[in-house]
Amino acid sequence: KNYMGLNWDRQIMHTTDLHQTIADLVTVRKPDLTIIDATRMLLNNGPAGPGSVREAKTIIASADLVAADAYAATMFKHEPADIPHIRYAAEMGLGEMNLNKMDIQRLKA
Repeated sequence: KNYMGLNWDRQIMHTTDLHQTIADLVTVRKPDLTIIDATRMLLNNGPAGPGSVREAKTIIASADLVAADAYAATMFKHEPADIPHIRYAAEMGLGEMNLNKMDIQRLKA
């Protein structure tokens, strides 16, 4: 979703199919590394809040941005396939959303 900044008219993304346009943005250039800061997660009233916050103390890093989003979805108690932009990106061959096919490594500081 951070790629939305590439588009000068983000409103059009919201008035068409937001989830498809998020997936489409990845076709511009797939990132080499995706990092998701989930140290503190805003659970509702996003993106600016105020809302409930959960201290997850987690950083997700992956060369596969679909995999990173898929894993992050589980932190919100969602199945990756239930999030349309994750499902669309996986269907477009842009990455993996099946957690069983991922090599997930948990490191402790």
